[in-house]
Amino acid sequence: MQLRLTLLAATTVLLSACGGSDSDSASSQTRIACADLKASQLSSAEMSAISLSKTQLVAAAGAMPEYCRVEGTVSGEPGSAIGFAANIPTTSWNGRFLMLGNGGYAGGSLPAAGADVAAGYATAVTDTGHTATDASVFYNNRITEIDYGYRAVHLTAAIAKQVTNKVTGAAPSYSYFNGCSTGGRQALMSAQRYPNDFDGIIAGAPAHKLTGLAVEQNWSLRQFQQNNFAGNIFGKVNLLANAVKSTCADPEGIVNPGVCNFDPSTLQCPAGTDAATCLTAAQVTAVKAVYSGPRSSNGTPWYPGKPLGSEASWASWLVGDSTDPAKWSPLQGGFGFSFVNNIFFETDPDKSYKWTDFNFDTDPPKGVFMGNILNATNPDLSAFNARKSKLLMYHGTGDGLIGYQPTLEYFQQVQGQMGETVSKGFARMFLVPGMDHCDYFDRGGLSVADWLNPIVNWVEKGVAPDAVAAKSKTPGNSLTRPVCAWPNVATYSGSGDRTTAANWSCKAAAVR
Repeated sequence: MQLRLTLLAATTVLLSACGGSDSDSASSQTRIACADLKASQLSSAEMSAISLSKTQLVAAAGAMPEYCRVEGTVSGEPGSAIGFAANIPTTSWNGRFLMLGNGGYAGGSLPAAGADVAAGYATAVTDTGHTATDASVFYNNRITEIDYGYRAVHLTAAIAKQVTNKVTGAAPSYSYFNGCSTGGRQALMSAQRYPNDFDGIIAGAPAHKLTGLAVEQNWSLRQFQQNNFAGNIFGKVNLLANAVKSTCADPEGIVNPGVCNFDPSTLQCPAGTDAATCLTAAQVTAVKAVYSGPRSSNGTPWYPGKPLGSEASWASWLVGDSTDPAKWSPLQGGFGFSFVNNIFFETDPDKSYKWTDFNFDTDPPKGVFMGNILNATNPDLSAFNARKSKLLMYHGTGDGLIGYQPTLEYFQQVQGQMGETVSKGFARMFLVPGMDHCDYFDRGGLSVADWLNPIVNWVEKGVAPDAVAAKSKTPGNSLTRPVCAWPNVATYSGSGDRTTAANWSCKAAAVR
């Protein structure tokens, strides 16, 4: 999650005649040249300060049109400094605003304009109130925790829409948000806390139950780190992944969610031996614990474990190279090694506290206070639905960083709160079989290239997405298949090429 994971997929489509987005300023005004834009021309009662550090007209080059790049900071209160950047096409704007989500702890430099600007969107990004790349910036820093938790996206969207209005002379007709991982959490946070900010929201692999996820990531890292890495399966990840596929995958090698029963004990080595073709007793115990998820010594579960079918991704996210403990640095550690030290507890522990000091009997309930700042778990989306906004959620079932189970659970909670008929009218959930975290790595599963056009067509044309097109992105693999809106799943017709999407349709099926 420390990687910046943002899906940037867009194709220009015709703009509907009438818009639905709330505006932060007048709908039409005299345009201001990019270089002439001043902070004094922007205002908001929610912002204690606004400053601009760059107002640059960027010349057209290649696929990129001419656009205005604006960078600056907004403050939610004294001590808050939320960096933002907005990119507004000057000659090819399609009338839409698109905010892009963050990954991990966010921070760092503000990303350059990308493919969405080339497709005509005015875009915005934020650093969520800091420029650090780990959680140390949050230590005893409640203001920045609040900015990161929920305030930065809201204020950035507000100021970026104003900038768009000033530069183009018109307010956006429609506003969208597209984020994955931390960006998925930001997406759900926007729908819950600020339902008027966006007409359409894409929430991918959301880290929305963040304090619980932190407990799981600490737990799963500990299973492979403790006792001098006795349970670590370094060098045996493919052994485990292939065994799960052999037991559960369809003919195309896809492990579908909720239908796999696999016992790691079937791979256990004879007593007293250790070979590349089997798992030691300690490794079997560790793998079972990773699947089961964190729990107290009396068996109280705190959060779901890694899902079956995600094993291929463990080599990168979780296992790491244990041959040299000093160099052990699984990607999940970028988040797991510093979260409980700096942002999990209401009162941060002493600086001597280590991630391995976290106590699974007593500490998980202590994340409630910060959960009220960081977690996006409220299933009541009445206000979001009332303004006819749409929510598209997705999660890869092969995600070894953030398991899909809590995402599906949240969607079911929305259905329970809002009613299935009502929720179907504004929210859809897609489980992408075999896809890794935010589709960042190719693990042999399905890949969806475009989530933006489906939400645009839903918001602007009323065409709800019952399925999205997916394919393998493995070179030489021609597999295509629809990914269906939950609870439907792609079902083979029984005849024709199984690798061709035309021979599959969406039908109801039980998914756990």
